[in-house]
Amino acid sequence: MKKVLAIILCLSICLFAFGCASSNSGNDDAGQNGGNGIGSDNGNSGGNNGNGQTGSGNKDRVKTQDEVADLIGEKYLISVEVDSSYTDGNGQRVEESVGYTTVSDGVYSYWGTSVENLENGSLYKRCADDSLAVYDYNEETGEYDRMSVFPTEINPFRSVSVIFLADPEIEFTTKTSTTFLGRPCTQYNYQLSEASLGGSASVEKVWIIDNATGACLKFNGSVTGNGFGVSSGASGNFEVVRFELGAAVDQCISGIVEKISINEWDVSVLEKLGLRDAGGSHLALNDILQAANVDAAKLQVREVENEVYEDTGNGNYSTQYFAKLSETEGEELVRTIITNLYQCGAKYNDEGTLFADPLDEPLCYIDRDGNVSYSFMATPGAGDPYLEVRGEWNPYVNGGVWSIDLSVYYHN
Repeated sequence: MKKVLAIILCLSICLFAFGCASSNSGNDDAGQNGGNGIGSDNGNSGGNNGNGQTGSGNKDRVKTQDEVADLIGEKYLISVEVDSSYTDGNGQRVEESVGYTTVSDGVYSYWGTSVENLENGSLYKRCADDSLAVYDYNEETGEYDRMSVFPTEINPFRSVSVIFLADPEIEFTTKTSTTFLGRPCTQYNYQLSEASLGGSASVEKVWIIDNATGACLKFNGSVTGNGFGVSSGASGNFEVVRFELGAAVDQCISGIVEKISINEWDVSVLEKLGLRDAGGSHLALNDILQAANVDAAKLQVREVENEVYEDTGNGNYSTQYFAKLSETEGEELVRTIITNLYQCGAKYNDEGTLFADPLDEPLCYIDRDGNVSYSFMATPGAGDPYLEVRGEWNPYVNGGVWSIDLSVYYHN
């Protein structure tokens, strides 16, 4: 009786999680066995042991999460619908459901409720150093106008976690070949029923496993039980409703990526101030880095934002970098950035007064009392538009790092 009650309690509380874990186990060799032509019913239905149980004992090894992810590859579009229901303490039936989609081309990865409602999702970009760039969607403009970069071990490029099976094997009563979403699959069925003087419980589960990848494309599970005059039950399922791999996803992900309106160092924003390349001075960051003899790999963008005001169309643009440079290397880079922007036209204060030296006050303030810092603010002439460059040396982080910020207030 204790076993019956344990089944009822455990599965009523966390059937969905239990189902996913079991589903995860079914994934591995279901795909493997199905791919080897072992998809038809093997005839081991188990029979009844006379105690109300439906026999099982048949097990298949299933693919691990990494194996499934590797077979899916870096290009995929997967949509899943998840439903669960249970009977609450008042005997009322509670139904819950959610749907979500992920799409990736190996560089960008999107997660959300759907690819039609981008405001309910997140867009990521894989950076060269394995950090992640995270884009924020602006519902008013319909664009991604803010980006932040985070060092992280979280990998959003491993598709939808629910399709991965957690256990190394799946136990089943029957196994048959089937087709799901037009793909050859293996269907596993499992049944268990137990009865005693105090009550009874039954469990039913179904998995559909993609033969080619080992992904679990569908799971249904339910448990019912009666004990000491109390009846309870719970059920849960998920179903992949869209499963596309390879080049077929390119058009979808490109349609999302084209809504990115933010660049790490946006020369077009600087040009809105009237700045232009002049002589040997440049607006492009790569050109400035070459002039300062700095390897671009030493810089990591941390945050970029472009806020546009609806009433005027004007905007505030800002970008921040961390530079893994020595104190002298970073100071030379900051001075080179300031000098290039000055030579390209940012030579005035907000009153329109021209200054001859970009590194002198009041255009530039240099503080050496503590950590070395630079603060440069200038305009291309009289008026509101301006740019500001800040650089600060921090010797206490990772043996020393520079924080370099560029802010631009511009008119469209």
